[in-house]
Amino acid sequence: MRYLLYERKTLRSCVPVMFEQLGLIERFKIDKEKLNHLVKDVSLLMKRVPYHNFTHVFNIMHMCYIIIKKTQIRDYIDDVDVLSCLIAALGHDLDHPGVSNMYYVKLRHPIALKFNVQGVLENYHAYMLTKLLSDP
Repeated sequence: MRYLLYERKTLRSCVPVMFEQLGLIERFKIDKEKLNHLVKDVSLLMKRVPYHNFTHVFNIMHMCYIIIKKTQIRDYIDDVDVLSCLIAALGHDLDHPGVSNMYYVKLRHPIALKFNVQGVLENYHAYMLTKLLSDP
């Protein structure tokens, strides 16, 4: 348990560095304290399940960062696309319960009823990210 908390803190500290190295902090005048708060909130909302956890979120975000940093993709996309990619990666599995869409549908869980029967968790993750981003 202690290791997982240390790991989360370590991974959280790397996220602002990615934003900084891609020039997003300066370009969009991102408040570092608010970014750190967002990253912390995301990490705390991620459950300690075997796969859809904060390490998975970080891995996806880091892969996006590597692709953006090491390829010529920036010749084809602009800064807002880069920012959108990193934010989407950060929230792509937000609050994932570790079970499938079909599990929720068959259970007739309130999340399945609220977020439709297709892409239940995907819609839920998008909702949760929008909710976090709307918080000042």
